[in-house]
Amino acid sequence: MKRKLSLTVVWVIVWSMNLLVGLAVAQHKLVLVSKGKTNYVIYVDPGAPASVRKAAQELRHYLSKAAGIAPRIHLSLKTIRAR
Repeated sequence: MKRKLSLTVVWVIVWSMNLLVGLAVAQHKLVLVSKGKTNYVIYVDPGAPASVRKAAQELRHYLSKAAGIAPRIHLSLKTIRAR
């Protein structure tokens, strides 16, 4: 059951990313990876259930396989804004 829930969460995240990328591309160019690097991170709310954290790890894994990047996973908005 946990595996199915985790895959469902990953599917929702990937679907949402596709929607956002589609909207962004319609507006202007969105570059997720350039010269083997990305400016994007995966944010997980500190109060999120373990299934969401696992989904973030799986998303990172598949981005690594597909695009050769592994965005950092952040649990705090402060660390993202500090960049």
